[in-house]
Amino acid sequence: MNRNVVWLTASCLVALSLVLASCGPSAEEEEEERVYGQLEPSALLILADKLERGEPYVQRFKHFMTGDILEKRIVGVEDGKILYIEEMPGGYEMECRYSPESARTIAQYYRDCADAGGEPSGKTYIINGKEVENPLQECGDIGECVGIDPSGSTIPMQ
Repeated sequence: MNRNVVWLTASCLVALSLVLASCGPSAEEEEEERVYGQLEPSALLILADKLERGEPYVQRFKHFMTGDILEKRIVGVEDGKILYIEEMPGGYEMECRYSPESARTIAQYYRDCADAGGEPSGKTYIINGKEVENPLQECGDIGECVGIDPSGSTIPMQ
């Protein structure tokens, strides 16, 4: 009888340890907790894929100048535009409402940055019918992206 109790107790402990081991964070939870370098190629590639689809996503990153831990958020599609918000140091944000075409172009720009290990040189992109070297700057110039100060006021990105 004692041998059966010991066997049952040991079996329960093994089963419990297996259950507890499987209770760790999921891949999605680990991704939410991860902090990327601001221009880390793998981060840019993930962001590009999510942005192109307008898929809600949050990516934490360490700002290359201040060291602040900030977020890039793809909220999703609203009124046919892909809403993207990037936190900036000092409580500022950049808010972009990308057309699907602009989102595809920005996604390609991020992929090219990942491949180049930084700003791609010699590449051009089309935003709003205009050929440009930096589609992010052009999106600010045409009003798809605006700055938001800590009080919530809009700041033109031009």
